[in-house]
Amino acid sequence: MKKMRITIHGKHFFVNQYYGSLMQKIRQFFVWNLFFKSFWHKVKSNKWEPDTFAVFNKFLDTKHSYIDIGAWIGPTVLYGCQIAKHCYAIEPDPVALKSLKENIKLNKQLEKKITVFNCCIGNSCGQVKLSSRFGFGDSTSSLLSAKSKKTISVHSITLEEFLKLNKIVDCNFIKMDIEGGELIVLPNIKEYLKKYKPTLFISLHPFRFENLKGDSEKIVNVLKIYKYIFDSAGNRLDLDKLYSLLLSGRGYDVIATDKNWN
Repeated sequence: MKKMRITIHGKHFFVNQYYGSLMQKIRQFFVWNLFFKSFWHKVKSNKWEPDTFAVFNKFLDTKHSYIDIGAWIGPTVLYGCQIAKHCYAIEPDPVALKSLKENIKLNKQLEKKITVFNCCIGNSCGQVKLSSRFGFGDSTSSLLSAKSKKTISVHSITLEEFLKLNKIVDCNFIKMDIEGGELIVLPNIKEYLKKYKPTLFISLHPFRFENLKGDSEKIVNVLKIYKYIFDSAGNRLDLDKLYSLLLSGRGYDVIATDKNWN
C-alpha cells in the first residue's frame, strides 16, 4: 500500500519585533492512497472544499477542543487537530471508521490529539438504524430513512451524554456533517447550544428532508439563537436568506456563531 502526502496551506499571521509579515504555515498529514484515491487527490490539489479549511483556520484555537460529528475518513480531523487543542472524532459508518483509524495511525505526531468514537450523535441513547444510498464508506450514510436495503444498527448517544461521559468541558467548536441527520440532532441540542454557544459549522442537507418547509423551519428555529450566520466564504446570512436556501433543496454549509467574521 502506498502513502500519499497531503499538504494543506493555512493562512497565519506572524509578527516579529521589527515588522509584520504574512506567511504560510504548512500543515501536513499522510493518508492511505489505496482507498478513496480520487478524493485525496482533490484534497491535495485544493479542489475539495477549500473554504472548509479556511473556516477551521478562522474558528479553531489551541486553547479549546472541537467535536467532529461525521468525521468520515478524516480530512477535517487530520487538519483540525493541528490547530485545536484536541479533536473528538465521531463516526458510526464502519467502512469509513476503518479508513479513519488507518489514516490517523499514519500520523504518529497527531494521534495523541485525536480520540475516535464509533457511534453517532442522536436524540436518544441506544441502537438506531444507519442507512446508505450507495454503500457504506461513501460519505452518504444517514440516520434519516432512506430507500435503501443497506441498513445497519449503530450505537447512538445524545451530545450532552457524550460530553458528560468523556468529561469534555473545553469545546468551543462543533463541525457537523451527517447527511440530513442534523434534523434529528439540532432540536435535541438547542438548549446546550443556547447555554454554551459553541461555533457550529454545519452541512445542511434539505434534499433529504421529507417535509421540506416544516423541517427547514425546525433548522432555522435552532440556528436563530446565534448572533451571526455565515456561509462558508464568510458572507453573512439573515434568517430569511437561510430559510430560502433550505427551501431550494440544495446542500449548503453554514457557520452559526456569536463571533463576528472580520
